[in-house]
Amino acid sequence: MQRGSALIVALILLVVAALLGIGAVQAGMMGTRIGRNAQLTQQAQLAAQRAIDSTLSQLATFTDASTAPATSVQNIDVDGDGTADFSVTLNRPACVAIANAKDYSYLTSPPKDTTWVIRAVASEIGGNASAEVTQGIRVRLPTSADCPT
Repeated sequence: MQRGSALIVALILLVVAALLGIGAVQAGMMGTRIGRNAQLTQQAQLAAQRAIDSTLSQLATFTDASTAPATSVQNIDVDGDGTADFSVTLNRPACVAIANAKDYSYLTSPPKDTTWVIRAVASEIGGNASAEVTQGIRVRLPTSADCPT
């Protein structure tokens, strides 16, 4: 009789230990998934910022803004392996304000201070990660500049 009850108690303890082990493994896997999602979100933000930076570095972005396409797409490789990881859709920069530059009162035609907003949405190629970055920038343009709508 005692041998039978000891076997049952041992089996119950074995099942409890197995359940605890399975729970610990699942908790570890969940932490790994959370970390991976956080990494992909940061990489998506980086890809969007890279696309914005490359666009902002070109003066024609602002001087020829009215003729630029409404959206453009860039493929960005964030990990340096030569394969694009994210597809970034850039909206054409929008001019939100224009004014004569200050401290140019001695000139009859001072340059223009313009304020622009640009938006980029990065989506992981072959995955679900995405991020949106909106950035404002102030650019001093020549006297002839206007604020296209």
